[in-house]
Amino acid sequence: MIQGKKFKIGTSPGQELQDKIADVIARHMSVFAWSSADMPEIDTDFLCHRLTMDEKVRPVIQRRRKLNEERCLVIKEETQKLLKAGHMGNSVPQVVSKRGIGE
Repeated sequence: MIQGKKFKIGTSPGQELQDKIADVIARHMSVFAWSSADMPEIDTDFLCHRLTMDEKVRPVIQRRRKLNEERCLVIKEETQKLLKAGHMGNSVPQVVSKRGIGE
């Protein structure tokens, strides 16, 4: 742990190399993003995920995954972090009828 930040180097490098890496990290703490809130100036055009779908293909509803309580809590916490940092927003899904889009 360096300056209250936790990181993993791995076990492959020897202790001397691990110490050198930790020293570099300690000297350059300001260049690392430790959370999504540390990256407010990232362009959303670069960051956003978009799905392109062929209008001729019929969408299929996937089976809902059952997650245990611990995972649900982690997902909610991470989602709140992204919302607070402005990296994620609420969007209204487009409703698709059985006949097609917009019908």
